[in-house]
Amino acid sequence: MAAHKKHDEVQVFQYIVWYKQNYSGDSPSLRNIGAACGIESPSVTNAILKRLEARGWLAWQGTAGILINGGNWTYIPPPGMPPAAGAVQTASNKGTGKGKT
Repeated sequence: MAAHKKHDEVQVFQYIVWYKQNYSGDSPSLRNIGAACGIESPSVTNAILKRLEARGWLAWQGTAGILINGGNWTYIPPPGMPPAAGAVQTASNKGTGKGKT
């Protein structure tokens, strides 16, 4: 198995941030991350996520999602659609929605 260096970690981190920005704060799956970053094995992606978590860059909650430390994802309702009553306009790492933080 090839050694995975910090550049792999940076690429994975940057992809996760991009994905969350473009998908309303949802978290990508291990397979999404692997496909986007050229990683063939979910176990390698898993190992990279664990290293990123050890660095303090993110908190990985398995199937519940990935929290990016310092991340803030803004909800913007579609034109003509008001926000739901009592809805919070931004989701941050303190949110509880599955994969939304």
